[in-house]
Amino acid sequence: MTFSRFINNRYGQLMMLCVAALAVGAMLLYTQAAGADSVPRDLSQSTLTVNRAQQGPGGRLSFTLTVMKSSGAAVESVAAVNTLPVGLTLVPGSAVVSSLVNADQDAFSVAGQTITWSGSMFNDGTAVIRYDATVDADVAFDTALTTAADITADSGQTALSAPVLIVDRPTGPTDIFLPVITNRLPGLCYQEENEIVILDVETQVPNGWIFTTEESGYAGQGYYVWPGGEDDILGRRDVGILEYMLQIENPGTYTMRFYTYDDHSHLATEANDIYTAMDDGHFEKTVSWSYQYKEWGWATGREIEENGREVQNPPEFELSRGIHTFKVAARSSTFGIDRFAFYKDKPRNDDQADRELTPMPTSDLCVGYDPPIVEH
Repeated sequence: MTFSRFINNRYGQLMMLCVAALAVGAMLLYTQAAGADSVPRDLSQSTLTVNRAQQGPGGRLSFTLTVMKSSGAAVESVAAVNTLPVGLTLVPGSAVVSSLVNADQDAFSVAGQTITWSGSMFNDGTAVIRYDATVDADVAFDTALTTAADITADSGQTALSAPVLIVDRPTGPTDIFLPVITNRLPGLCYQEENEIVILDVETQVPNGWIFTTEESGYAGQGYYVWPGGEDDILGRRDVGILEYMLQIENPGTYTMRFYTYDDHSHLATEANDIYTAMDDGHFEKTVSWSYQYKEWGWATGREIEENGREVQNPPEFELSRGIHTFKVAARSSTFGIDRFAFYKDKPRNDDQADRELTPMPTSDLCVGYDPPIVEH
C-alpha cells in the first residue's frame, strides 16, 4: 500500500491522528517542564500587598510581603529582594520580619530602598516581611508607583508587584492585611465616645515592634511584641515610640488600662512593662501587676521609680477638650501589648466589654488639626 493510499484509508487517518496527538502532548509536557524553572509551583502562593490602591503625596503606605513555599523539595534555600521605586521612601525602623513558620532565617537587611531576606524553607513554610513607606511630596498626580519583589528558590524564581496610584483625593483601602488600619495619614485619631476611648496598638506603624497573632485571646487583629533585649533599652524611654491621637469632647480625669500578655517563662513580675506618656508629659513605667504569666489581662499599674519602686494605681491623665497624643515606648522584650482603654471619672472593671468594643478612629482629619501644606 502506498503512503498516499494509507493516509486516505480510514485506518491510516486514525493512526495519523494518534501520532499528532502524541506530538502535541509531548510539546505541552516540555513547555510545562521548562516553565516550572522560571515560576516554581511551590512559590506560586507568595504575595506582595499594599494597604491602599491610591494615596496622595506625603501619605503613608503599608506593605506586606509573604514568601510561601507550598510544595517541591523538602527543604529549599529561598531569597526575597523587595525594592521600592523612586517616589516612595522607606520609613526608618518599619521593616520587620513579623512571622516565620517552618522556616529558618539566614539574613535580613535593609539598604536604602531595598529589603532583603534569605533563609531555608520547608514545605508549607512562610516568611512575612512588613514595612511602611511614604509618598514623596513632589510626586505628580496620576503617577503609578510600583513596588517589586523577586523571590528566588533552588527550583527557580518568581516576580511580584504592588502598584499604587498617586492622586489628589485618595479613596479608601482596597486590599488591607489588617482591617483595623483604615489610614495612617497625619491627623487621624480616636474619638472619645460616651467618655471612653478604645485603641488597638496595630493601627500605628510598628517602629521596631513585631506584629503577631501567636497567642490567641487578643482583642483586635493581632498585637505587638518588642523583640529587642532589655539591657539595651532599660531606662531610655526613647525606643520603639508609638503615638496615637485622641480627640476628647468631654474633658476630665481619664484613667488608662492596657490589655497585655506576659510571656515570661516562669515569673509574672518580669517582662511585664512599657513606658507611657500623654502629650509632653514624662514617660512613666507602666506595668501589668496581675502576677500571672502566659495569660491575657487588664491589670494595670504605674510604677513610680523615685518612690521605692512602688506600684500605684493605673495612670490618670487630665485631658482637656481637644486633641491629645498618647505615647508608648518599649521596655520589656516578649511583653505583648494589644489594646488601651481610657475612661473618665469612674472606676471600670468591665474587662469583657472593653475587649469587645470596636475602636473608632475617625475617617477624616481630627477637628482642629491643621495638616501640613504640600506644594506641587
